[in-house]
Amino acid sequence: MFSRSVIFDADREIFIRVAGENQTAEIVLDGETRVLVNEKSVIRVSKNRDISIRFIKFKKDAFYDILSQKIK
Repeated sequence: MFSRSVIFDADREIFIRVAGENQTAEIVLDGETRVLVNEKSVIRVSKNRDISIRFIKFKKDAFYDILSQKIK
């Protein structure tokens, strides 16, 4: 509930680093896989051009209506 999604263009490449010396952070992927990183780590996030996926398409506004009801 406290984390916010960030959306970037699919063709962008994003680099993430831990700020500060002797600092660590934990990255959680898909809510399951946890990876501990330190200030020397550089995480690169980019589109995998070899894999395509399908998404479920909801009825217009249905997803946000349901989400709003659940948050209340």
